[in-house]
Amino acid sequence: MGRYVTGDWEWKFAFADQSSTFGQVIEKIITDADCDEVYVNRYISTSDSGEIVELDIDNPEQFVKACKKFLGDFKPKTKEEIDKDWSKGGKHYGDAYWDKVMIWKFLKDHDNFKDDEWHMSFHVEY
Repeated sequence: MGRYVTGDWEWKFAFADQSSTFGQVIEKIITDADCDEVYVNRYISTSDSGEIVELDIDNPEQFVKACKKFLGDFKPKTKEEIDKDWSKGGKHYGDAYWDKVMIWKFLKDHDNFKDDEWHMSFHVEY
């Protein structure tokens, strides 16, 4: 069980750890960084309980810079570190951590944001 982002990129939300959505996080990143050449459209899917997210990036450099600002000095934990924390009844990684993991992976999977423009479309399952 879990929620998924599918389409031009695929991501499975961390089970029971993340209540935000891909579109919500992207929207926050571009708003906080005042990206005037990056646009996100979010709307409810009429066929099921999900969200359609369309991302238009007219300036990939501006978008990558905004994402890196959001990430700061973030470094994802290894699976072993997370398992160790959970096994000891320790840290519960919440929205802020998993949002950064998601964006870190999104940038890593699209390390070629060098083209002039990008249009991407995603479906986010609720």
